[in-house]
Amino acid sequence: MLEGFAVVGAVVLVGWVLGRRGTLGADAQRVLARLVYAVGTPALLVRTLSTTDVTAVLGQPLVVTAAAALTAAAVSLLLSRLRRRSVEEGVVAAFSASYVNAVNLGLPIAVFVLGNGAIVAPALLFQIVVLAPLGVGVLDARRHRAERGPSAGGQDDDDRGVWARTLLRLARNPLVLGAAVGLALGLLRLPPPEPLSSVLDLLAGTAVPCALLAFGISLSAGPGPRWADPDAWTAVALKLGLSPLVAWLVGGPLLGLSGDALLAVVLVAALPTAQNVFVYATRFGAAERLARDSVLISTLLSAPVLAAVVLLLG
Repeated sequence: MLEGFAVVGAVVLVGWVLGRRGTLGADAQRVLARLVYAVGTPALLVRTLSTTDVTAVLGQPLVVTAAAALTAAAVSLLLSRLRRRSVEEGVVAAFSASYVNAVNLGLPIAVFVLGNGAIVAPALLFQIVVLAPLGVGVLDARRHRAERGPSAGGQDDDDRGVWARTLLRLARNPLVLGAAVGLALGLLRLPPPEPLSSVLDLLAGTAVPCALLAFGISLSAGPGPRWADPDAWTAVALKLGLSPLVAWLVGGPLLGLSGDALLAVVLVAALPTAQNVFVYATRFGAAERLARDSVLISTLLSAPVLAAVVLLLG
């Protein structure tokens, strides 16, 4: 577990040093975020889903994962509405409260604790097929609406063509396309042939390190983390508190999971907020500091939370 945190921290530190020295230029953070969003993550989705037995993870762990994530996201959206936050801020806050770091930390922790990296597959599948397309679709639609300006309002907003254009933009979204292609190949059990598989491997390999580097650069520029920000702490409390609690309630008393099976779903739910949330926030210019602070604080606090989960359920 500590080794997984150390690897992530080391890459983020490299990004921080690069940002402080200005090695990659003033716009490096946004360029890296765009690269992860438009190239690295879609390739990772195709590569991961196309080589995963999708039907094998469509069971109780997926139900628990969906329940934990959707509950935390729903509570976050409700609180954002009560606080009169914008839709964009609400989506980023919901992402921060529900989107787990299944790759960077989830895989090494799953291997070190339970000896099985496949336990993160349900969370990864749910996030890239359901959670990410929904949230990113809303952010994309809101940005497009803002770019059209108030002159595009009125009765035109009630026209069915507006919904058609929104769905079309969602279908052209890189994340949605990557998830759809990968899911189709996985269900058909048709892994990409060579040399396409090697190309996907190279492109997918940029997703994790570039996301961590962009996050590190963001920490070196501008104001530091807002340690007293109630929005960030609310997202962290939902992510590290409510989400694993719901996973335990649904997995244990409701579905009857026990032993390593229950430990696995609760452990995954207790993972910190993923750096992808910061990538999405940066890509659409929405609540970037909230996303950055939520990722940082939840990552720092997740180590004792994960250790407690292992001690209690392991």
